[in-house]
Amino acid sequence: MPPALSTIREFLDGLVRRERTLLAAQAGAQLLGAGCLALIVASAWLSMGWRPAEAAWILGGLGAGGAVLALVFPLAMRWQASGQTLQQARRVEAHAPELEHRLVTVVGRADLLAVEGRAVLLERAAARVQTKLGEIAAVDIHPSTTSLRAWAMAVALLLITGLAQLVFPQGPLQAVAVLGGQPAGETVGDVPPPTEAAERAVVGDIVLRYVFPAYTGIDPVEIPNSDGTIHAPAGTTVQIRARTATPFESAALQVNDGTLLSADLLSDRDLYAELVIREPGVWRFWLMASEERIPSKDFNLVVEEDGAPVVTLESGASPAVPYDRPVPLGWNVRDDFGIERVVVEVTQGDQTREVELRAPPNTPRELRGALRLTPRELGLQPGESAKLKVVAYDNDLAGGNKRGESAEVEITSLGPRGRGRRLAQQTEALRDAMIPVLAAYLVEAVPPAETVSRMRAWAGEARLRYEPVRDLVEAGGGLQEGALQDDLLKDVLESGARLIRFAITTWDPAAPRRITAGDLQRFADLHGEAIVSLEKAIYIFDSLMVSAVMADIARASEGLASEAQELASRAPDMEAAELLARLDKLARTMAELAQKTSKLNDGSLQEYLNGRLDDTKNLMDQIRKAVSEGRMDDAREMLAQLAEQVQQMAEGINDRMAAGQSGEDQLGEAAQQAMDELKQLEQDQRALADELEQKRQEMGQEFSEQLELWNQLDALAKEGAERGRLAVEATGDGRGWRAESVRRLEILNERTGGIEDAVRARDLDRTGERVREAVRPAESARRTVLMERTRSRMDDRLPDGLDAAEGHAGRVREVLGEMLAVLDQLEDRQQRDDPRMQQAAQDMAAQQQELQERQQQLQKDVQSVERALPTGDGQATEAMQRAGEAMERAGGSLEGGEAMAGEGHQREAAERISEARQRLEQQMQQMQQMQQARGEMQGEQQGDGNEGEDGDAQADRDPGSIDIPAPEDFQTPEEYRRALLEGMSGDVPEEYRAMKQQYFEELVRQ
Repeated sequence: MPPALSTIREFLDGLVRRERTLLAAQAGAQLLGAGCLALIVASAWLSMGWRPAEAAWILGGLGAGGAVLALVFPLAMRWQASGQTLQQARRVEAHAPELEHRLVTVVGRADLLAVEGRAVLLERAAARVQTKLGEIAAVDIHPSTTSLRAWAMAVALLLITGLAQLVFPQGPLQAVAVLGGQPAGETVGDVPPPTEAAERAVVGDIVLRYVFPAYTGIDPVEIPNSDGTIHAPAGTTVQIRARTATPFESAALQVNDGTLLSADLLSDRDLYAELVIREPGVWRFWLMASEERIPSKDFNLVVEEDGAPVVTLESGASPAVPYDRPVPLGWNVRDDFGIERVVVEVTQGDQTREVELRAPPNTPRELRGALRLTPRELGLQPGESAKLKVVAYDNDLAGGNKRGESAEVEITSLGPRGRGRRLAQQTEALRDAMIPVLAAYLVEAVPPAETVSRMRAWAGEARLRYEPVRDLVEAGGGLQEGALQDDLLKDVLESGARLIRFAITTWDPAAPRRITAGDLQRFADLHGEAIVSLEKAIYIFDSLMVSAVMADIARASEGLASEAQELASRAPDMEAAELLARLDKLARTMAELAQKTSKLNDGSLQEYLNGRLDDTKNLMDQIRKAVSEGRMDDAREMLAQLAEQVQQMAEGINDRMAAGQSGEDQLGEAAQQAMDELKQLEQDQRALADELEQKRQEMGQEFSEQLELWNQLDALAKEGAERGRLAVEATGDGRGWRAESVRRLEILNERTGGIEDAVRARDLDRTGERVREAVRPAESARRTVLMERTRSRMDDRLPDGLDAAEGHAGRVREVLGEMLAVLDQLEDRQQRDDPRMQQAAQDMAAQQQELQERQQQLQKDVQSVERALPTGDGQATEAMQRAGEAMERAGGSLEGGEAMAGEGHQREAAERISEARQRLEQQMQQMQQMQQARGEMQGEQQGDGNEGEDGDAQADRDPGSIDIPAPEDFQTPEEYRRALLEGMSGDVPEEYRAMKQQYFEELVRQ
């Protein structure tokens, strides 16, 4: 054989040996890793308390399967191929492409080298291959990377196996012992159960460390000097450290009569073990010395149940809800560890469906919200009833999600007709409940009593007067912002609360003082306000009822006219008996109409209708007489007269209703024109004030700085007045509050209210005086409110509104401090106006006079419109009067050359004009709401369709309801925060600022 070919074969044989060595090493590493993995799984299985037989199956199955895979994968698939020299040659060619298949050719055609003359080229090729092979190492063809990686994995698993021996209660060695039947793995069946008479080992110095499940969110807790009793929820890992009285050789832990668990015995006496709580019972140590096994005493193991969430309803839903309005149902959910989701279950008959309300991403322990779903969104058609139940699921991963339920609430979805009937019934009931309250106020003296004790008794009696109204409001689902009836009721209740609160705080036996004429006048004013609010509410409610009755009468009269016309047209073909029967039916319809007419409180209209009904009845009696006497022709002729007479009555009623609607339309046009003129007058007044301000700024920097400081005072004075008012309103009617606390808040409200007028007038001395006068009442009010938290009471419940009153009173004190700082800066900059500025102010007096003349004429128009409005209360006219007074002061200041004061009065006049426009606009909105409510009470009752018709299903939701989006509705926390900040920074009209504040307070509480 040529030397070159011999060298080539030796090289390829070396490659065969190297590859097979690496394959064997890889198989050994994989076999070792499979064994370690089987031991780890078996020890983990035993540590979890499962049976040794099951662990044996796992160890055998996993071990055998791993061994097969470890051997088959590298050996069976590659061993045979690795022994082929031609295969090794191909791998060398793949590594060194420059051989250009010469090595494969030489190996495959080696037999030709033995024949002379035919292998010259082959020998030349073998020589070249030999030269190239000298540059190639075997490690380049078969690197050891795969084998080394397998051994690294095997060593890692071996280290993990050693770590498992230290960490797991039943380590790999104990697992092998348990599977081999050694004592370390004995079950209780192999150990005599302890008895009362059996000797017990003494174990003490017990320390328990609880590692709670992750879903609870509770940090680990360590209990030293424990009596051994374990209290924890299921799934908790308990680490036990203890000490024996005498030395032992080994130890184990047992829960109830289960498998012995591994326990470490250090220094012959110190014990350490772990267990996972799964079920209640007892636990004990088994202590071994030589051939003797001694149990410790039994220690109790108590599984604390993770209770189901507690779901409560904050406000009960009204039993009847319009099918396109949200169900006013508030809910609150609490759980020990976390809430997974909240749903509402809707049950109709034997069918129940869920509608998801919340699914928070962070499983909070408390959630609150409102249903805010309409019956239609809950799957109810008008006229259908269903039972609602708010259901919450907790995040208990160990025992499964537990379910908490609220009380069941039954609701009925109202269609248009049902809503109209219900609204009419509620309106009538509320009207009737307010009439006795108004009557009591009208007949009593003012003040009702002269002594303190009798005034206190009167306050209690006056509070009870409103109870029927409050009961009806609560039965209807509470008050909602934006609804006319609810706004009127709110004014009634708040005016009554102000009157009662003032009586309690003024005639206080705990703080006797002399009642002044000012107190009596204030009481008389509040008494009058309560009467006015009641009169307005009763008048509007009664007007709605009358409108509903009129619509009902109009429908009934049209029906009566239709019957009479039909009877007259068919009379020639009727027999006497049939004619008399139809007359009887017509008489019953007239009786129903007469009954409805009796509900009218309009004397002239009632007299008109009763007269026409009497005429119709007399004509019907004559028809009956003619029929009984056989004068059928006369009867038929009178029937035609009857039909014409009834038709005229129906047309008269419709004409009267149309005239009323036309009058309201004209009134609306007049009101709109007045509001447009008010807006223009306000703009002109502000423009004149801006012009004066511009001239002041042109006169120098000092004036601009003063103007900026006054603007700051404007904002602070407005906030102080608003906070003072809200602090008093937070006390409600004074229930649960000390009279002295309420009185201090009322004094604070009076003081802060006067500051705003002085600031608007740009009167530095008067502003400073009023601010300093308010500082002491503000401090007193803040202290007395704080004392409400600590003073002794008959019960532990704090008065309603305490947090709000405390916050508002504290902020008032801060505002007053800020105002004093600004006033100090103004006093440093105070100077007399420049003569040029005085002249400019005097030149502007004529324009101010022109605006005042427009105001006087517009005031008459506003008064005329307001008197005609059914919802008018005189507040727009009062605002116009104050605007006129401010304009007059502005004109006087300008004529005197006082630019600063003149500008302040101008801006005050503009504010009062704006207030008048807003008041008039509010009254117009109330009239529109009144028309809408009237339409609901009329149109709902006259709906021709079935209850299932859509009607006004697309009506807007209640504008007072606040839909608060849940945080999980936003994709990211950043998106949620951005939306929150954008919403808080947005401006809203003044009348909606309280609603905006409530909205964001609820949003932040989520």
